Amino acid sequence: MTTAEEFMKIANQAYSVDALPRSKVRHRSDSSMRGRLGARVYRVVGVLAASAVMVMAFTGCSMSGDDVGEKMKHEGNLALQREAALEFREEWQPDVESIRFTNEGLRPGFGSAWGANAVATIGGREYQVIIGPGLGPGFPTGDVPPEAIVANATPLKIIFSDGTSEVIR
Repeated sequence: MTTAEEFMKIANQAYSVDALPRSKVRHRSDSSMRGRLGARVYRVVGVLAASAVMVMAFTGCSMSGDDVGEKMKHEGNLALQREAALEFREEWQPDVESIRFTNEGLRPGFGSAWGANAVATIGGREYQVIIGPGLGPGFPTGDVPPEAIVANATPLKIIFSDGTSEVIR
């Protein structure tokens, strides 16, 4: 049996470069290090270039600045705002008095649901909310309204992100 001290001595010798004969120690020359570094740099630059090309390819259509497309997108967002407000009232808060959209809304990523930031007035108090059709409400400030107490829906004033409004009875 070996003692702990002998074991440590053997372990230190096994991992020490000095313990190896000179013929077994490989030293890399500066030129081989430069060659490996250059290969890594080229690989990183290649990956970054490929990533940039993919980003441009996927966002090219949305960055074209087409006025007709922007108008259709705007009108589509207003329709989604109306749908989101009605769903919020029907599914979550029948006693909501008004919903004012603070932005036009968007789909944050591939396959994500459309959502918009809004301020909902419930019982005379304003609540920050993120709503969308088929999307449960999110309360980013953590201030959640009390459960609905009105059985019949009250008239709902929707103030769209472009400043227009509509009252739904």
